[in-house]
Amino acid sequence: MKSIVFSIFLGLTSFISFAQQGIVEGKITDGKTNNSIPAVTVTVVDENITKAANIDGQFTFSLDAGKTHSLKISAVGYQAKIIEGVTADAGKITTLNINIEASAKTEGEVVVR
Repeated sequence: MKSIVFSIFLGLTSFISFAQQGIVEGKITDGKTNNSIPAVTVTVVDENITKAANIDGQFTFSLDAGKTHSLKISAVGYQAKIIEGVTADAGKITTLNINIEASAKTEGEVVVR
């Protein structure tokens, strides 16, 4: 009997914990071509959680609901971008479509001797 009560309690605790989480997902695309960008680094700044976007430029985070988060988007050859005011609603999915711009690259002259 104790194990049944404990199992029910554990199940309810997990459900309540999940209900206090929300999903933030998104896709990173090139601002000029609108093509997806693979392997973009996405960081939830205030939680210090970092993930790499998949080959299609998509990412997913499970975050505490009711909190406002900031995401930092960075990729080689692109300007870093900060997205402020991202909120995760309990038990819901928030979808972001984020465009980033290629960085202007100026290189100096290279002399090989």
